[in-house]
Amino acid sequence: MESLKLIANAFKSQPFSLKNAEELGLTRYELKKLLAQGKVKKLAHGIYALSKGDISLAEQFRNAAALIGQPSVICLLSALEYYDITDVISKEIWVMVPATRRTHKCGIRLFRTAHFNQDIGIVKTKDFSITSIERTIVDALTHQRQVAIT
Repeated sequence: MESLKLIANAFKSQPFSLKNAEELGLTRYELKKLLAQGKVKKLAHGIYALSKGDISLAEQFRNAAALIGQPSVICLLSALEYYDITDVISKEIWVMVPATRRTHKCGIRLFRTAHFNQDIGIVKTKDFSITSIERTIVDALTHQRQVAIT
């Protein structure tokens, strides 16, 4: 129980890595035990977060941004859902990244672009960046084939 309090105080609701947990003094065994109890969940290889049942959309975006790293921007279907413009609920988090970035993370869909510009139409929150409502609409109309909006 003490290890759970230690993680909660150090990371709050932020994702953390195995290395971060070990720096706090947790062993792999203790982390595995917390996973088995359902108090910690595994987001990806070596990335964990505290379990809180259903997580909000903003928390999902924060986790995706932590997994992908910078530069990355939440975009297209995920941004449409965030701004409540669509009734489509995507199974994946759409993330805009430079064309050279690759990932095989489950639940994340990369939208790779050669003209990655983080200055135009990007809203930066404390935990993640997301396209503005205006840019989201323009991108969705421009990339209809990839988004499949009907």
